[in-house]
Amino acid sequence: MGHSRDEHGVVGVSDHAVGVSGQSYWSVGVSGDSVNAFGVDASTQLGDAAIRAQATAGTGVGVAAVAYGAGVIGMNRPVGPAVPNLPTASGYNVAGVVGSSAQQPGIIGTSQFVGVYGYCGAPGPMMTAGNGVEGHSANGTGVLGVAGAPGPVPAVVGGVAGVVGSSDQHTGLIGTSTNGVGVVGNSGTQIGVYGETGAAGSYAGYFKGNLS
Repeated sequence: MGHSRDEHGVVGVSDHAVGVSGQSYWSVGVSGDSVNAFGVDASTQLGDAAIRAQATAGTGVGVAAVAYGAGVIGMNRPVGPAVPNLPTASGYNVAGVVGSSAQQPGIIGTSQFVGVYGYCGAPGPMMTAGNGVEGHSANGTGVLGVAGAPGPVPAVVGGVAGVVGSSDQHTGLIGTSTNGVGVVGNSGTQIGVYGETGAAGSYAGYFKGNLS
């Protein structure tokens, strides 16, 4: 059933099927435009996703979003807290993709290549450099990376940190630089760098080169 109202250009309502369906071979299947509200607004209560976008051939994408605010905002009820330390426009965080959830992952990326990739280009004349990937947590670990199965965590430091890299068979954390410092450890009141080994004959710290 479709009918027109004063506040909407097109309204599609269905009890058991798709509310609005648009298909085009060469152009846009469904296009929505608005000056002060949503171009397209979709919601679901019991069924599938509110919006499903699929590109089956060529180099097309399921969803392409370009905006002065957030390109894509995904929220899972109950919605999580607003992302801190980011500028906002019209109440929304300014980012390519914003995922928010109070009890589930905000964003999940899966791939046999790269699950989630973050890139920040060179700063412009009026801009400062940003971060490719940034993680904040009020009570837990800011960024957690696990290769294979997680490795052991020394009890002396605990399992919560700004960055945790863990693996049972591979290197837990790698820091490398051509002209800068590969890894920096600093603490105001505790240990700057801590190394521990549980096997006889292995090294808690190993240095190949000069040591000061």
